Amino acid sequence: MTLKNYLLIFGLIAVTAFTSCKKDEADEPSGADAPKITINGKSSGNIVDVPQNASSANNGQFNSAIGNVNQIGTFLTMLNSVPESAKATSRSTNSTVTYNWSATDANGSYEVWYTVEEDGNNYNITYEIAISSADLTIPRTTYMSGWVAQNGQNGHLVFNFDAFTDGETNFNYTYNWDTNSSGDLHVLAYWNVNSSYSDIVYEATVYAAGGGTSEYRYTDDETNIVWHYEWNADWSQITWTYTVNGTEDSSMSGQWPA
Repeated sequence: MTLKNYLLIFGLIAVTAFTSCKKDEADEPSGADAPKITINGKSSGNIVDVPQNASSANNGQFNSAIGNVNQIGTFLTMLNSVPESAKATSRSTNSTVTYNWSATDANGSYEVWYTVEEDGNNYNITYEIAISSADLTIPRTTYMSGWVAQNGQNGHLVFNFDAFTDGETNFNYTYNWDTNSSGDLHVLAYWNVNSSYSDIVYEATVYAAGGGTSEYRYTDDETNIVWHYEWNADWSQITWTYTVNGTEDSSMSGQWPA
């Protein structure tokens, strides 16, 4: 998958979320009826809000770890931006609705089928797309699937990029989260290639009382690298440790402020 195609998908998020060329009859269900999807009370934006001074004062791995945890905010915006004009199937006995809309911009045309099943506890989600452009033509394919608890406290979403690869590589991104009885949010995000557990993993715990931890982990056949970060409730201090194959490298560990 080229960077250009990867960016095209994220462009699709913005285009299809806010434009549509399909209209509904007044007495039919529409995109306005789509449920609000949340993570721990948030329906958009960052899961971890890092002050600018703290973000700029640390190395790139910290920002990468937090940035990938916060990437879910982009997808929340997508799921919660179904155009009101989207055509929706009538709610069936198993509480399943598919919202369908299309859009066209200077890069090409897109169509989305967003299916939500309510089972009493969860929203079971399937997000399908079709793309026709000068650079890329993809028939209807599943881009995202999984489930989100209706109270937003836990969920599992998988983003599928197979259609954007060479056709021989199974490539997806998994995002899991859960909230414990104290309100602490735990997030685990990782890439899967050809059904193998990723060599890059992002993990974070955000405490309800403030503060948290985050890790960036990289593993290959010979090396296991871990950047582990901790921050306090008011972001006045961040500490980090760097370990290679289980041994800390003190020259790479540190704290902010120094």
